[in-house]
Amino acid sequence: MAKKTEQENELRGNPGHRKSKPSKSIKPIAPSMPHWLDSLAKEHWREIMPVLLRYGMVTELDGPTLAAMCAAHGRAIAAEKVLSQKGKNGGSTFRSPNGHICQRPEVAIAQNSWKAYYQYAEKFGMTPSARAKLGIVPENANGGEDAEENDYYEELDD
Repeated sequence: MAKKTEQENELRGNPGHRKSKPSKSIKPIAPSMPHWLDSLAKEHWREIMPVLLRYGMVTELDGPTLAAMCAAHGRAIAAEKVLSQKGKNGGSTFRSPNGHICQRPEVAIAQNSWKAYYQYAEKFGMTPSARAKLGIVPENANGGEDAEENDYYEELDD
């Protein structure tokens, strides 16, 4: 069953006479970036913070969670860079001194880091399913094309 909108709930009233949860709002304030983040994680923090603030998805309470998400992103990118530099087979394997083909440790590091990043990203509403659960609908949800989408595809063609 689809979740009802606020308008539908208001029209229907409160037939079960349940107490409603009081709503509290927290002002979106950027948390301080931890000094211990590596350069890749700090770069991601600077990229994502304005977007999260614009949509009111982060407060000063979210600093540690956001730091963990950015650290996971930094680890994943670092591991992916190592793998891409190794070349052959996407850089995911190497031959041991015994002659066996083994998986590089960076493969597991990248996989685990992306998995952790995805879990943190969900908490900030950064996946389509997380936004759907929060009731956030894209502005152009009517299926039509808009100018911004056309500009994006034109840039890809260049």
